[in-house]
Amino acid sequence: EEAADSMRKSLELRYRLIPYTYSLAQDLYEEGTLMTRPLIMDFASDDDFVLKNGADITQEWMFGPSILVAPVMYEDNHTDVVLPTIQSGYWYEFNSTVTHDAVTPGTTVSLFGVPLNQIPIYVKPGSIIPIAGLVQYTDALPESGPLQVHVYSGDDNSFTLTEDDGATNAYINSDNSVRQTNFVWNEKTKTLSWTTTGSAKATYKDLEVWYWSKNEENAIVLGVTSLEGTSGSCNVDTKVCH
Repeated sequence: EEAADSMRKSLELRYRLIPYTYSLAQDLYEEGTLMTRPLIMDFASDDDFVLKNGADITQEWMFGPSILVAPVMYEDNHTDVVLPTIQSGYWYEFNSTVTHDAVTPGTTVSLFGVPLNQIPIYVKPGSIIPIAGLVQYTDALPESGPLQVHVYSGDDNSFTLTEDDGATNAYINSDNSVRQTNFVWNEKTKTLSWTTTGSAKATYKDLEVWYWSKNEENAIVLGVTSLEGTSGSCNVDTKVCH
């Protein structure tokens, strides 16, 4: 039962991350940017990290530009997660306001007794991660509720959400078959804004902003707003979306 629950939870997360994953796949198609890559590809400019241990890290990796995945590989439910140094100096735990400092190259977080149904996942500050509601199959995504756009405070950033019909290769021959929404986070003003291009039908009609900050105990969730127009914005301080 414990193993089944663990697999169920992982599959549910897979489906919820489809908006993020699908967008990464479009970037792979257009730019050749790998969806999954070793840490050394993203942090090669950190000489100390590369020389000391970067090339030897094979049990954790980047998933897209924002997410670091570090599954537990040992029977004793223990793992040591290396957090590369980044400009902000810290990483968030996924879906959490808890952070871990990463000022010194090769900073390690030691985890013990990690539950079977938990995968250690960390997120860079400034990340914008679109997450769908819980579904059991991809065709149900339009009815899964508002798209949750998770913003992790700490830095300016952007992310492009890509949508198409999800079934054909029409995106190859026509820009009109693709809908792209470019989300931009402004750290200073605490504002998430977006503009949309393309005439493809929107998979998600509404969005809900989830704001994660190390200065808050829990996420701040802004109300549902329409995603069907060509532009919009949400401000965390005023809690106003339009």
